[in-house]
Amino acid sequence: MTNLSPALLNQLRNPAKAPAAAPPPAPEETPAKEATESAVPLTFKDGKMEGDYETYYPSGALHQKMRYKDGALWGPFQIFQEDGTLENAMDFENNLLHGVSATYQKGKLAATCTFAQGKQQGPAVFYDAAGHITAKVNYADGKFDGVFEAYDIHGQVLKQCHYKAGVLEGESLIFYPSGKPFQKELYQAGLKDGPQEKYYEDGILMEKEVFAKGEPLSKETFDTKGNSTSKKEWRAREDSNL
Repeated sequence: MTNLSPALLNQLRNPAKAPAAAPPPAPEETPAKEATESAVPLTFKDGKMEGDYETYYPSGALHQKMRYKDGALWGPFQIFQEDGTLENAMDFENNLLHGVSATYQKGKLAATCTFAQGKQQGPAVFYDAAGHITAKVNYADGKFDGVFEAYDIHGQVLKQCHYKAGVLEGESLIFYPSGKPFQKELYQAGLKDGPQEKYYEDGILMEKEVFAKGEPLSKETFDTKGNSTSKKEWRAREDSNL
């Protein structure tokens, strides 16, 4: 049988560790000590910043390129490492992130995400150093919303779950590298609800837990032949509002 490593299994089990496409650093968050005076004179129109603007590292290497319109960031914004490698590429509209933003690590694409008026909206895609897609997730109003999938380097789905307004909702699945199911969970409003099952790679049930609104009700384990090896039951805690 193929075993999932403890580290990978822990990452896949924990929704909180699903990758988040955090927005790149805004201009004002960049340490001032890293840049000197702009080589492109900053122009003003009616007292407001207007046109292209660049900042440089003390070594003279380009640090940032941006564009202003009516005093606000508007259009492409790029951040470079001192060796000239692109680190972030994004677009602004009236000082808010808008459109597709990309993050790079050592010159290679690490993530793309989409913004609408400053909030993450739409698909986000994550890559490893070799260019393989490692995860895809959708956002609505800055929160996970829709299907999240994580992949191995061969494109095989390792995890698939569904979010609604930032919380888990419905079926969540974890797979063996072979593609066969390892774990099935059901969520309602972010809480486990209903049967939660684990399987050996040959499809035989390994473990079954039953939850009600996040509270465990029972747990039963099975050997590789499907025989029950242990069973526990708990009484659900009474609703404190009752």
